[in-house]
Amino acid sequence: MAKIFQLNFNLHDWFEHEKYDLEDDLYIYPKSRLLFSFLTILILLWGIFILWSFLFGQNLAEIDLFIENLTRDLRTPAGDTLFSFITFFGSQYFIIGSAFFLAIPLFIKHRKKAAVIFVFTLLITIVLVIVLKSVFGRTRPLGCINNFDCFSYPSGHAALSFYYYGIISYLSLRFLKLKRKWRSICVLGVSVLVILIAVSRLYLGFHFLTDIVAGFLLGGICWLTAAIAIDLFYKKYM
Repeated sequence: MAKIFQLNFNLHDWFEHEKYDLEDDLYIYPKSRLLFSFLTILILLWGIFILWSFLFGQNLAEIDLFIENLTRDLRTPAGDTLFSFITFFGSQYFIIGSAFFLAIPLFIKHRKKAAVIFVFTLLITIVLVIVLKSVFGRTRPLGCINNFDCFSYPSGHAALSFYYYGIISYLSLRFLKLKRKWRSICVLGVSVLVILIAVSRLYLGFHFLTDIVAGFLLGGICWLTAAIAIDLFYKKYM
């Protein structure tokens, strides 16, 4: 019991200490960068709602249906197996599980603030996906999954994979001393994986193209928020 109390006490002290550090960091952080980031987040959020309003127009809806019909015609048993495997890496079960595992090295390397931001923003991303899907209420191309997961806009896999693999890439580039070649490989590998996960959602019939685009916009919002928070806390160490 004493150990638990000590842990809670130390955790409380740590948050209190970080709160005062944040005030100092905000004071010295470039205000223009904060303003630009805030405006970018607003634009991306506005884009999600604008894209939704465009769906009521005939042209964009026809593009969604054209892509959905095209992917349906291209499906094969081998393709189903391949893309079912790929789409698993964008599922919230895999991402949440691996996120907590990957947060351990950040704690060990005295990057506790980065670990907290990384995991907390991931959980916020999941909540936003659930809320926005309920708000828009767009039915999936192939209907409900397991009789309860029925809504498709924005794509949770697209949002989570964009945020998760993007922020892992950002953390790697920031805290690891990688040569330019490996930096390029890291960015390229993450980009290819995120795109493949998005394609898998289209191929398997779980999403329309606009669901994917909206998911990327949401993932971009969460990624930028986390990246700015990490940059704010660690800028003085650069």
